[in-house]
Amino acid sequence: MSVRYERLLTFLNEAATDTPSFMNGNIILYEDVPVKKNKIYDSLLQTTEEFDVHACVLLSVILPALAQLIKKQYGDHLSGGIHANVNPEQTKSVDKHNKFPERIFSYVDHILAAKPNIKTLALESHITFALNKTGDWLSNREDVLDLILESRGEVMKEPNSKKGK
Repeated sequence: MSVRYERLLTFLNEAATDTPSFMNGNIILYEDVPVKKNKIYDSLLQTTEEFDVHACVLLSVILPALAQLIKKQYGDHLSGGIHANVNPEQTKSVDKHNKFPERIFSYVDHILAAKPNIKTLALESHITFALNKTGDWLSNREDVLDLILESRGEVMKEPNSKKGK
C-alpha cells in the first residue's frame, strides 16, 4: 500500500510543478488504472484561455495543499515511516473491508432510534446477542434453565457484585 501512497504524493507534486500538463491530462496517477475517456473527459481537457488561467491559479494552491495533507495523513506509510516496509505476513489477519464495523454502527443507529433511552450496557448486550447468534445457540440447548441458574450463581459469587453481598 505504501507504494500507492508514494505514487500519489509524487503525482501531486508533479502536477503542482507542471499544472498545464496536469490540466491537459499528460500526468497519469496510476498506470494500472485505466482512465475512462468519454465526453466528460474530453470536455475537461478542452483549452479555454478565459477559464484555464483561473483554474491554473486554483490548482497551484490546491495541489500542494493536497500533497501536504497526504504527507500528514499517510506519513507512517510513506518512505521513512513506521509502516513503510510492512511484511505481508503481518497483515494477513487484517480485513480488506470494514463491513463488520459498519454493520455494528448500523445496529447501534437503529437501536438508538428505536430506544433513545437505552443504556450502553444494554445496547452492547443487545448487539452481542444478535451478532453472536446467541438465540440460535440457546434454542438448540436443552439445559437453558440450568445455564441461566448457573450464570446467576456465578454473578452472586463475584467479589465486586452488589447483589452477592
